[in-house]
Amino acid sequence: MNKITKLFSLESLLRICISILIIGILFKIQRWLYVDFVIVLTYFAIAILYFVRFWKKEQVSLIDYVKLILVTSWAFNGALAILHLNRYFLGDTVQIFFTIFIIMTISSPNNDRKTSIKNIASIVVLGIAMCTTFVGAIFKVMHYPSGSILLTVGVLTIVIWILKDLFWAK
Repeated sequence: MNKITKLFSLESLLRICISILIIGILFKIQRWLYVDFVIVLTYFAIAILYFVRFWKKEQVSLIDYVKLILVTSWAFNGALAILHLNRYFLGDTVQIFFTIFIIMTISSPNNDRKTSIKNIASIVVLGIAMCTTFVGAIFKVMHYPSGSILLTVGVLTIVIWILKDLFWAK
């Protein structure tokens, strides 16, 4: 598969939308103007792309239906929250289907993830980035001087981790 085809595959477009959403949320925290439009647009793009990805699957199992309901209700809940509209039951739907998804994933017999040095290093980098983001968010709330820097570095590292498969060959 060449680079352009790989860049415009459904999985790649979903990763790009998730990255744009994460950066948009960072900009929302930093109080940038007009970022609400970007966040709402990416929420809807994620919902549509995930539905198309589900529709194209040849074999669909119960967990695929659970994931479809989870992702679409999460996306619409997020978009309605940004627009300050009533969400009624969407938050509860996300919580219920997330719980079902976790139970189904844990009880699945085919959890055969490969553990290599490369995967462990990748997980460690992601963990450090998530901790940096968390500490940056706390510092930002407490108005400490380096909160914005820690938050930005952590979020950008997570976005790079999400997009790494698109731009670096295996």
